[in-house]
Amino acid sequence: MIQEFRNEQDGRLGLVGAFGYDLLFQFDPIEKRIPRSHQKDLHLFLCDDIYFMDRKKEQIERYHRDGFVVGLSGGIDSTLTAHLAVEAVGPTRVLGVVMPERESSPESKELGVAVAQKLGIDYQEVDLTKHLEAVDAYNKRDNIVLRYFDSYRPGRHRVGISLRQDLTGSSMPPLHYLVVQDENGEQICEERIRLKDYTQLVAATNFKQRARALQLYYFADYYNYAVAGTTNRDELLLGFFVKLGDGAADVEGIEGMYKSELYVLAKAMGVDQRVIDRTPTTDTLPGQKSQKGYFYGLDFNTLDTALQVFEESLSIKDGAQRTGLLEPQMKQLVENLRRRNSTTTILRSPPMGIGRNPIAHLL
Repeated sequence: MIQEFRNEQDGRLGLVGAFGYDLLFQFDPIEKRIPRSHQKDLHLFLCDDIYFMDRKKEQIERYHRDGFVVGLSGGIDSTLTAHLAVEAVGPTRVLGVVMPERESSPESKELGVAVAQKLGIDYQEVDLTKHLEAVDAYNKRDNIVLRYFDSYRPGRHRVGISLRQDLTGSSMPPLHYLVVQDENGEQICEERIRLKDYTQLVAATNFKQRARALQLYYFADYYNYAVAGTTNRDELLLGFFVKLGDGAADVEGIEGMYKSELYVLAKAMGVDQRVIDRTPTTDTLPGQKSQKGYFYGLDFNTLDTALQVFEESLSIKDGAQRTGLLEPQMKQLVENLRRRNSTTTILRSPPMGIGRNPIAHLL
């Protein structure tokens, strides 16, 4: 039974019972709840050295910034980040940015604006269509689609990607499929695509995430604000973000929390139920309705439990019992997640260069 509580001394929001341990948000490190080896930590925490939720605003003062910019997509990650930012510094020091483009879901704009209005924060709306056309993002993607479906018509058909992988029963890497839907959402094409074409398709799609980052940093510079990132723990560990795109941020507020924990916290903080109920999506491919088929391939409870096993805070036996999987299945799942973590190391790494070593203490 998960219950929320407020710390009597300082009013910090917490949860009792989430994954079998107490979780105290705002500026208590999660590792105090689950002992971890710092040598094996592969992610950051919402903790004392970040101070995202500290009302004394140490981190803002350290960065010499006056507030936060948050990209509002209408999803639970960005919405919860905006709520946390407002609780940290107040609504007058938080700016939301809504960034539709010609292929994005109208619901993303609608919910993003609704979040800003509910929180009482200022927001800017920037249409990214012209920017994406200028860098030829749509055409680069469409040219790849035409190699597999010559009847493809941009604007009429919707493109998506499907990854097929037996995460609990095989060590084989995923197979990539191109999916095309008609204007009614009916699937009219599903073709396995070559790895080179897949990477080119992803590269073209990533223009959208990086275009959003450009706008966030424009407003951050304009208002002397810091960009509040929206990457969660699942995304960070598995590399489900775009480097210098949605992974670009000055402060991260939720990357210490698993995706399933975010839903509990969202309810506790009064997030719009429409946002909580919405199917998670990157909103970068018009035919991509869910993150599950595109990347994760699992429900979040199973995924988050397996990640705990991967992080060695839960045994394979306990993980199997919690998810209903057999122990060999859980072991295979964790190995596949470990491989995915290893192959996405570059996304989490800062620039490498021996020239930094002499001045590392100043960085």
